[in-house]
Amino acid sequence: MYSQGGDSTVRDRIIWTKKSLLKTFSILPFYEYKPKIDPSETTLILKNELDVCSKIVDDHIQFKSMAVQNRRVERGTGPIKYIKLLKWKERYDPIENKISDINYIRGLTARYETWSPEWDKKADLAKADLSLDEIDLLKFEAKRISKKLKYAMLKFL
Repeated sequence: MYSQGGDSTVRDRIIWTKKSLLKTFSILPFYEYKPKIDPSETTLILKNELDVCSKIVDDHIQFKSMAVQNRRVERGTGPIKYIKLLKWKERYDPIENKISDINYIRGLTARYETWSPEWDKKADLAKADLSLDEIDLLKFEAKRISKKLKYAMLKFL
């Protein structure tokens, strides 16, 4: 009878130690701590809001990649692209293209600006209902989105 209670205590301590070590390793750049839990309703609501942000970031990355790809097509390939770089000439984009790009960027900015207050409001309402593991799960998702934007922008340099 004593050994049954001792087994569960030892198992709980092992689980706690493992979770603590994994959280400690999350400061390393190659490891991310993602809790393996069943999220509650409030966590799912906040995760859906993060998915909205992820879609905005995806649109941002897609717009940037199309702009970079158009620039590469304009420059050409092979040794001729280096000659074109040396002969620097002005780009003459039609005004309609510039206006459409500006409007698209304004739309993206508006989406970012409307998403942020909604996220703040929902996070403030849900902060009392979240456990530490659920907060860690939301942090993991937010870091994933942030890295997606960061590494996509570095790729286009």
